[in-house]
Amino acid sequence: MTIKHFPKDGAYHLLFEEVRKLILKMNENLTYAIYHWSRWEWFFARKRFDDDELDQIRLFYEDDRLVGVLMIEDESNIYYYVAENDTFKSLLLISI
Repeated sequence: MTIKHFPKDGAYHLLFEEVRKLILKMNENLTYAIYHWSRWEWFFARKRFDDDELDQIRLFYEDDRLVGVLMIEDESNIYYYVAENDTFKSLLLISI
């Protein structure tokens, strides 16, 4: 598993869309209902948005395929995650 930081780029680029699609897929599978894909879009559109915060978001890849995301919002040290498999969950504490 490879862990990467989200770039400090608040544009709606391909990586933004890749994360949105992962969350959407998990929502459609009735998984991670607490983190809806629209919440990801809201994060980028909120008034307090700051590109410098984006590298706190972690992206988890297996074989170059995005399988999990550890996300932040407005509160310090509060994270949300979406993952396709249980391997990701064991890596959460390492990433924070």
